[in-house]
Formats: sequence, C-alpha cells, structure tokens
Amino acid sequence: MFGLDRSVKLVIIGAVLLLTGCARGQYVETVALTPDVYANLNKSQIGLVQNQQDINFEINRSNVSAATGGGLLFALLDANADRINTEKVAEAGAPIRLALSDFDYTAQIEEHTKVLVDKHSWLKASGLQVYTGVPAKIVQEKASQQIGDALGLVQYKYSLRPFFKSVHLSVDFALYPTREDLKALVEGTLDSTGVGPIFKINSTAEIALEKPKNDDEINVERWMKDNAKPLKDALAKILDDVMRDLDAKLGKQTVAQR
Repeated sequence: MFGLDRSVKLVIIGAVLLLTGCARGQYVETVALTPDVYANLNKSQIGLVQNQQDINFEINRSNVSAATGGGLLFALLDANADRINTEKVAEAGAPIRLALSDFDYTAQIEEHTKVLVDKHSWLKASGLQVYTGVPAKIVQEKASQQIGDALGLVQYKYSLRPFFKSVHLSVDFALYPTREDLKALVEGTLDSTGVGPIFKINSTAEIALEKPKNDDEINVERWMKDNAKPLKDALAKILDDVMRDLDAKLGKQTVAQR
C-alpha cells in the first residue's frame, strides 16, 4: 500500500550500517595518542576532505513516529514533513547562499588546516593534500598505497541551525594506520570510516544571534545585513576558535609523550 520514501530508506540503511559497525568493534569519537604510536610514526599523509561547498541549513525534524511509538505510516509522515520543511528552509535561506557566493569558506578552512599541519612536526606530514569522496573509501584506497605509516583525514561540517538561529562548525582530525603493526594497536575499534583511528580529536564552535526568533525570515534578515557581514564574521570567528582548540589539543599530544 505504501512505498518507502527515499529518505526513509536512507534512515533504515544508516541504522543497519551503524548496528553492523558496532558488532565489529567499539565505536570511538576520540582517541589519545599512545607512546607506541608516537614512537613509530615516521611519515604520514594528511588530507582535507572537501565534500561541502555550501553552508547547510538544518531543520527541526518531525518526531511523530517517536511520539506515537513508531510504525511505517508515522515514519512516512515524518519523512514527508521533513521534506517539506527542507524545501521551505532552502527557499528562506536562498539569499544567504547567494551572499556567500563570494566568500570562499572552503579555501579559508584549507588555509587554516595547512598552517595547523605544518606547525605540528610530530605528525611527520609533508604539506596538506585535498581529497573528495566518501571518507571510508579514501581510507581504504590510501591504505593500499605507499604513503607512509598513517593517513590523516580532516573532515568539517558547517551549518545554520534550525530557524537560522545560530551558525555551527565542527571539525574532526584523525590518523588512520596504514602499517600492519600500527593497525594491530587499534584492532577492535572503529569510527565513522569503519576503521580504527590511532589518533582522533574533534572540535566544535557556534555563534548565535542575540535573542533570535522562531522565524526563518526574521533571522535570515538579521544575518543578511551589510551583505551578510554578521554571518561572514561569525563564520570566520568559529573557524578561528575551532582551529585554536585543535592546535592546543595537538600540542598536548607531544607534551604527554615527554
């Protein structure tokens, strides 16, 4: 009677993959650098994964299914409501995307990341690479190449929260083993790539409008003043904050090994 909406299929598939991954090993968000890894890391290749070119707009997701105890019908209702909300938010946020067309945030993230990688010599990396594609596939592909002892991936996401109330940035920095003896050190753990990182840190930052309303148009208008200067300034500020935090966390790793 009912055909599964594509978004519902993706949710179900994602849940199955997550459960499958959990069965293989312990899921980790952060991994501290160990003396063994530090002593045996002689060369790494680090890349920035550039999969996001435009700012994302988040929505308040429908939760009819959760409130009613679940079921296919309610899941379909949630998926349809989310689709409608996504279309409305995209329309409301169109002026923002247009205003940011001359604001190359990806280039700014790349520049900051290169400075970060170059500063911390213990990473044993020669510059910064740029990758696109599914991180799990990048890890699998690079692991079979002669790139050194570890592959580093820097992944980022930035978005405007529901009702455009705040702007948010998150960055993950992880090293994945490409040498068999290093792989053995993290056997039984994994992250979103399906591989166990030998080192992983992350950081987030967020700036909100002062006393924002539950109204897309009003909040968009506030971000859009002076050709979106408040939003551009906020994006630059949270990038600085995240990179400063990652810099401190990377620096602590060498201190801990002394």
